[in-house]
Amino acid sequence: MHATPYLTRQVFLTLLSPVHVGCGETYDPTNYVIDEGVLYGFEPSLVWLPEQERQELRRLALKGDRTGWAAFFHRNRRSFTAQARTAVRAGREVCLNYQKLVERKGSDNQCLIERTTYTAAGDDDTAFIPGSSVKGAVHTALLERLHIGKRDVCKDDELWGKGFEKRPLRLLKVGDFMPEGPVLMRAVSAKRLAKDARGTSGRKEGIPMAIETLWPGGYRAFSSSWAIEGDRSEQGIADAYVDFQRIARDLTAFNRSKLEAELRLLEVDPKAGDWGRRVRELLGSIDPLLKRGDMALLRVGKFQGALSLRLSASDKKPPKTQTFVLNDGQVLPFGWALLEFRDEVSEPLKAWCRAWPDTQAVDLRALRQARREEETRRREEARAEDERRKAVEVAEAAEEARLAAMSDEKRRVVVLGNSLGKYSGTVNPGSDLFRAVQVLLREAATWANIEDRKFCALTLAPLVKERGMYQGKAKKELKELLNKLGSD
Repeated sequence: MHATPYLTRQVFLTLLSPVHVGCGETYDPTNYVIDEGVLYGFEPSLVWLPEQERQELRRLALKGDRTGWAAFFHRNRRSFTAQARTAVRAGREVCLNYQKLVERKGSDNQCLIERTTYTAAGDDDTAFIPGSSVKGAVHTALLERLHIGKRDVCKDDELWGKGFEKRPLRLLKVGDFMPEGPVLMRAVSAKRLAKDARGTSGRKEGIPMAIETLWPGGYRAFSSSWAIEGDRSEQGIADAYVDFQRIARDLTAFNRSKLEAELRLLEVDPKAGDWGRRVRELLGSIDPLLKRGDMALLRVGKFQGALSLRLSASDKKPPKTQTFVLNDGQVLPFGWALLEFRDEVSEPLKAWCRAWPDTQAVDLRALRQARREEETRRREEARAEDERRKAVEVAEAAEEARLAAMSDEKRRVVVLGNSLGKYSGTVNPGSDLFRAVQVLLREAATWANIEDRKFCALTLAPLVKERGMYQGKAKKELKELLNKLGSD
């Protein structure tokens, strides 16, 4: 029998530090440009380009010149930003590396940027935090409580037996955390920094990477629907959660000591000290809510550091390095957030977000309006061109029908008259067109049909004059022939 939810709750999430949930995709310089500090991601195959630019891009593609592609997209960035599906502010180091690439200054950096999880819906690529990532954190926190006081870490099968139906978290449903408004995002550089007595400003290890992150500063930036299913009597799952407050307390109990350790690590680094101080102040102001389970401390996403995912019963040595965000001289940890399990607004947390110095999201609405206007203009131009082409085809068909109904003599006159009419400038003696007129007029003088002879004179006389053909030795002959044809 399908269990029905007996507890449901809308849960809000506020970021305290950058979060990156990998999706296995990267921004590549052939699908993004950076303009005035903003990364614009787009699908290049959907961008309309004039024929000359299309030919140039085709040549670069055949050569396999990826740097050339990047430089081409940057030169034509106005066309591509108009088609952007996402816009992310970029940190200084990301912008500098990109600039070196498009200016061909010998940078060996391919300028790949790891994307965070998103859904492609409508006009936007909308970033979100998967519910499975948060539920995984709940699973770890539950294991931590069950292992308190134990020397060894037990696996799920050892705790609850084999089979999904015996897992206590089977009864907890966690929806994806979707944005409540424009998403604050940054494309930033990250490095592994040594965790030693000198703090994170000491020895650096590893190659820097560029990543797209969800950025702190938006109060209740994301929300999710949670449910705890009822009717657990048949399963007999003793460790299943019965309320959200217990979940919140488990999460805080598991994460708070790890955050405190990280704050001690960061407080000796002047580039991270301010963030640590502000977080300590915030934790002090919301401590009663954390203890009651109305709020929960959460760590989610990649680059948390192995220690943040390890149970206290583990006897493994902590890692010597951890990955941190480096954003314009600022050092920040990854993944810290707060969950709220109540409807009432937390004024201290709201004030903390207001004081965050960098809360400007990129609004694509103006770009999309410009894109819609450009697409409308192109559609109108295409429609007008199609109507013009159809009108030409109708006129050509009518002209063909008119010519078919004529005598051979009149048809020759019309064809030559069209050639004269299309010619620009003076038709000088000795040219092929001048000789063609002379030949036709001489032949017309011998035609038996008077109507055909007059038609020739009426058609060609004004054209001969317009093209300045009354000149030289031929002037007298042309006038005499036309006068003779017209007076017959």
